[in-house]
Amino acid sequence: MNAIGSAIALIATIVSGLALMLTWSGSESVYFDREPMQGDLSAYDLSQLRNPEPMEVASVEEEGMEEEEEDKPISTAGVSPEMAEAVAAAMAQPGNGKRNERKNNRKQRPNSPAPAMAQAPVAASDSSGPRNRVLWISIASFRGDYMEKAEAPFLKEMASQGGTTSSLMPVFPTLHYPCLITQATGMPVSSHGISGNKMRDPETKEILDRPTKLSLLKAEPIWTTAKKQGLTVLVHDWPLSQEQPGDASADVFLKSFDDGKTDDVRLSALLEAWSSFKGPAKIALAMASLHGLEKAAMENGSREAKTFEAVTKLDSDLKTFFDKLRDAWPTLSNPGDKLYVVLSTDHGRADAEKVINFTDLMGPLAEHVEYTVDAGVANIWFKEPPAGTTLDAYTKKYDEELRARIYWRSYPRGEYPSNLELGSGGPFLGDRLLILKSGYAFSEAKGSEPVYSPSETGGPFSFGGYPAKESSRMKGQAFFFELGGGGRAADLGQVFAAQLYPTVCKLLGVTGNEGVTATALDVD
Repeated sequence: MNAIGSAIALIATIVSGLALMLTWSGSESVYFDREPMQGDLSAYDLSQLRNPEPMEVASVEEEGMEEEEEDKPISTAGVSPEMAEAVAAAMAQPGNGKRNERKNNRKQRPNSPAPAMAQAPVAASDSSGPRNRVLWISIASFRGDYMEKAEAPFLKEMASQGGTTSSLMPVFPTLHYPCLITQATGMPVSSHGISGNKMRDPETKEILDRPTKLSLLKAEPIWTTAKKQGLTVLVHDWPLSQEQPGDASADVFLKSFDDGKTDDVRLSALLEAWSSFKGPAKIALAMASLHGLEKAAMENGSREAKTFEAVTKLDSDLKTFFDKLRDAWPTLSNPGDKLYVVLSTDHGRADAEKVINFTDLMGPLAEHVEYTVDAGVANIWFKEPPAGTTLDAYTKKYDEELRARIYWRSYPRGEYPSNLELGSGGPFLGDRLLILKSGYAFSEAKGSEPVYSPSETGGPFSFGGYPAKESSRMKGQAFFFELGGGGRAADLGQVFAAQLYPTVCKLLGVTGNEGVTATALDVD
C-alpha cells in the first residue's frame, strides 16, 4: 500500500512539474514588474553576479549584431529514466528552446533602468575583450599629387592595403590650425572658432601666434571625447593639445610644441611614450603631427626636387616607425585587438610669385587697425579712428583703399561667399577678411618694396590659405589601413576634412559631438 502511495505521489509531482513548464513556456512575453528604483538590478543582472558570462565586443562593422548561440540540452544526470523522458517531452513542446533568445528578452525588459547614453555606442574597455585601437598621424602639407611625383615605396605599399584619397578637401582658411581642428572636432570653423595659425583671442583681444590653450576651442576635440568615454589617449603636437585642463585631459600629451624636432625624432618620441605608458588600460587612441615635409615645401617651393626628396625621407621614417611598432604591438595591445591607422594632412600648398608686406603696403592706414596676416589670408579689426574723424567715415575710407588693391578680395564680417562655409562669422574673424589671389602671399618679412619676390628674403616659397574649391593644390593626401590586416586597395574619391572625425569615432566606438553632419568613411 505504501509503495502504491509513493508511486501516485511521484506521478503527481511529474504532472505538476510538466504543467508548470508548459505554463511558463507560453508566458515569455509576460513580465512581473514594479516601478524600478535607483540602484535596482534586473533578474538577469543578479544572475550575472552569481554566474557571470564573458562579454564579447562586436567589431565596428558588426556593431549591434550578436551571434545566436545553439540551444543547449538540459542535463538529466542523476534522475530516473521516466523523469528524463518526461523532461525531454516537455522541452519538445513549441515555445521551448532558444533559451538565449529569452535571456536577451530579459536583458531588454522595458522597465529596466537604461544606461545614461542608451542611444550611443559604448566604447569597449580593455577588460571587455578585443577592441579597435587607432593611430592617427597628420603629415603637414602632404599635397594630393605628391604620391605621383615622389618615391614612396612604403606608403604605396600601405595604399595597396587600404583606402586612399588624393582629394582630401580642407576647410577654409586652408591653414594648419583650422584644418586640423576641424578634423579633430568634425565642426566647421564657424563653430569651433579657430580661424588661423595666428588669431585674436575674442576675450582678451590679444593677438596669438600658434596658441596652445585648449580653452580657445569652442568644440570638443576627439582626444577629450575619447577620454570622457573611458578610453586611454596619447596626443603629441596637435594644435591646442598642449594645455589641457581638468580630469578629461589626455593621459599623455606634450606641454609645448618644439618646432626644431625632425619627423624621425617625433616618431621615436611617440613610440617611446606609447611603450612606456603604465596606466590601468592600454592606449586606445594615439595622435601625432609631423612637419618635415611642410618645412621642405616652404624652404624650397612645393614642386622642387628637394621637396619630393622630403617625401621620400618621410616615407623612410614612417617605415622605420611602423616596423618598430609591429614588434612592440603585442605589448601595446590585448589579444585580438586591431590597430587602424589614419595618415592624413592639413592641406596642400601653392607657390607664390610675389610676397606682400601688409604694413608697408597700407602705410598710415595700418596704424589704426589690428590685423593678422597668414599665408593667403588676413583678418583686420578696426580700432579707434584718427582724431577728427568718425569710425564710420574711417571704415568707408578704409574699404575704398582695400578695393583699390588688385591683390585680394575683401569681405566684411558675415558677407562671405557661401562656398567658404564661414557662416555669419564671429569675433575670431576680423571686421574685414582678405583673401589673396593665387600667386600672392602675405609675409611679415620686409623686401625692397611692399610687394616683392620671395627670393629677396630667402622664402618661404609656398603657402596655404587659399580656398580649395578654387585652387586644386590645396587638396591633400590621406591613407586608411589596418596594420597587418592585409586589406585591398580602395580609392575613396573626394573626402572632406570633417569626415575624418566621425570615421575615427566609428572605429573607436565613441559618440561624437552633437551637430556633426559629416558622415563616416567606410574604411573598416
